[in-house]
Amino acid sequence: MKKLFFGLFLTTTSVAWSQTLSLEAYINSVKNSNEAYKAANISADSATAKILEADLITMPQVFASFMHVDDQKPRSNPTLYGTGLTNDSFSFGVQQQNRYGTSGKLYYSLDYTQVKGLSAPYDAGAETYAGTPAVELKQSLWKNGFGAETRATEVMAENSQKATLMGKKYEQKAVVIQAETAYQQLALARETVRIQKEALERYKKIREWNARRVNMGLADKADLLQAEAALQLKTLDVQNAVEDEKDASRKFNSLRSVESETVLESIQEVQTKDLDLPPYFKKMEEREDLAALRYSKDIAHASSKVDEHKVLPTLDLVASASLHSTEKDQAKAVSQSFKSDYPFWSLGVNFSAPLDVFTTNKLRGAYSADAMSADLSYRRKKFENEKELQDLLKSLEDAKARLELTQKMEKLQQEKLAYEKERLFKGKTVTYQVLQFEIDYANAQLMRLREEARIVGILAGLKTYRGE
Repeated sequence: MKKLFFGLFLTTTSVAWSQTLSLEAYINSVKNSNEAYKAANISADSATAKILEADLITMPQVFASFMHVDDQKPRSNPTLYGTGLTNDSFSFGVQQQNRYGTSGKLYYSLDYTQVKGLSAPYDAGAETYAGTPAVELKQSLWKNGFGAETRATEVMAENSQKATLMGKKYEQKAVVIQAETAYQQLALARETVRIQKEALERYKKIREWNARRVNMGLADKADLLQAEAALQLKTLDVQNAVEDEKDASRKFNSLRSVESETVLESIQEVQTKDLDLPPYFKKMEEREDLAALRYSKDIAHASSKVDEHKVLPTLDLVASASLHSTEKDQAKAVSQSFKSDYPFWSLGVNFSAPLDVFTTNKLRGAYSADAMSADLSYRRKKFENEKELQDLLKSLEDAKARLELTQKMEKLQQEKLAYEKERLFKGKTVTYQVLQFEIDYANAQLMRLREEARIVGILAGLKTYRGE
């Protein structure tokens, strides 16, 4: 039974190591398991929905109220005013404030009043119902003049969510780019380990070759010591390469929420096409982080506008109109209230202003300074983004030129090695020379890998500017 279990374990392990994980599959696993990506995705969806919060400011509202009053205060003339009073008041209606400084209410009010202790003939109106349909309007002319403050508040509410949305989209993009980069860096790290280990074997053979020559008296001991030192140095290179691979594996696993320095899957090697901007690459007009700052700038301007209106004088045009009825019967009071027998209307102006003009002027200057500061921050960020993009494009161009040189060098070293191997087969050279050429070829490969790793890092920055 133990043998069967051990055999199954070996089979399972072998399958895990031989499984190839594509870049697309790895990115999908990161999206599904990375908490930062999922949190940003949830926040982005939430911010998208909450953009509608701005509509609440001017959304029609229904309202209703009920009040019961029991007044037993002593009266100066109980015969006329009774000994007590109870009142039930109920009203309901709709109200709205629009984007242009106009607010209004349309409502209906019904009151029931009972006066206690009235004596004849004054008790005829002891119990009455009063119905009142009414409309009230107000137009702001100075503070929140024609809706300036209201519209600014809408901008603040809407752009606050848009700024959050852009910030979370940038976080999502950053995680995906980190995943792409981690995948490619691990592929390069594995290839580096392979080349370093192959070079180490060649250094061992050179050390052994020198040892045999020293033992035979054909070479000086200094040659052996030099070969031994070169072997130790290459051993250190291998250790460093292995540590770099472990670091790349930890980052690779961490992005998919796995705590391990070992990646069991095999991954695809970095191809030439992976080291260039894709043909569909299109520069964004505005990267998400800059867009978020632009929305924050707009919020600062809107907030400044709202603050400025706080210290402005109030000048409101107000008007109201209503119809009235008073009956002993509730149903009759309601029906009669919609007739125009007893109308009421009013028209007026409300005004108020702060007396400390010096303080209000100082505050307005401070509010304007906040908006100016936001403008400067946005302009600086925009300049930095444009400069960073140009620097990255220039760095990519330079790195690709160096990569082309290393590729030519690698090809020449490969041809030189092949030619030397052919000479060895014909007996025209020695094994030591072939080993030395193999090392030269390995060093050329490592130079090429270093340039590829540099390009992968540059592309990671450029991809943040990639549009849809």
